[in-house]
Amino acid sequence: MKSCIFLLPLAIWLMSCSLATSYPETFEYSPKKGESAIEIQKQMAGELYGFYRKNKDKKYEFYEVQVSEANLLINYCPHNQTLCLSYDLCSGWTFYFVQVDEVALKKLADARLPFVGYIKLLTREENTKKWGKTKTHACGNSFYEQ
Repeated sequence: MKSCIFLLPLAIWLMSCSLATSYPETFEYSPKKGESAIEIQKQMAGELYGFYRKNKDKKYEFYEVQVSEANLLINYCPHNQTLCLSYDLCSGWTFYFVQVDEVALKKLADARLPFVGYIKLLTREENTKKWGKTKTHACGNSFYEQ
């Protein structure tokens, strides 16, 4: 019985670690004054790539860059190799790309393309349901899946 008491804190800690990592890690990008939506979009893949690379332990399931002022979001799931883009933070994904590994993310960051230009470098997926739900903080501070 005493051994079970010692295992309980360990079990609680392990469960909390796995829950924490399933939430997206979000970076709020602040654009320069007067920067157009197109210019912001051209920056976002670079910001995402840098943000993802800075997180050395790679413990999060999703990494995203949000620009509230421009209502834009880019979300990356390294495990599923998916990249999602939104022009409206509370309206779902505009573009959903698959087979996006870290090399592809770096190429995208270097290319400095607006969102519609991502189609040139990435594989777009119409059937997003087969890839699972994407977790995001897109609509305010609350966490949800879309």
